[in-house]
Amino acid sequence: MEKAVALYTQKGCFACHGSNHEGNQGPILAGLDAEHIKQAVRAGSEDGVMPPFDEEAISDADLDLLAAFLSSLTLEDTGVELSSAIVEHLEKAWDALQAGDKAGMETHLKKAQEAAAPPAPPWMNARHNEPF
Repeated sequence: MEKAVALYTQKGCFACHGSNHEGNQGPILAGLDAEHIKQAVRAGSEDGVMPPFDEEAISDADLDLLAAFLSSLTLEDTGVELSSAIVEHLEKAWDALQAGDKAGMETHLKKAQEAAAPPAPPWMNARHNEPF
């Protein structure tokens, strides 16, 4: 485990995924499937935000170790707490997914996201187009 923690720091994962694996601009990695983590590391993200890491950047053995470690973590290990509203919408999204209701799933995922980070208030009287 010590080596996996060291790899997480040395490879810079903490910069986007949080020093306690809690997520930041990158997603929470705790509890994700190890194969998914490895594939994401090797391929990078489709939007290019996360670059791909080849075998020179991290060996297969080190990636296996790191992915297994991250997969073994729970949400409690990160210190992240979810409100009851978020949990409720995630459960409803899961139920909708199981029922094949894609629209219902998307609706509840959006509501969970809004509960986690409410939209910013409107910037009335903001003057974005004025020169400095």
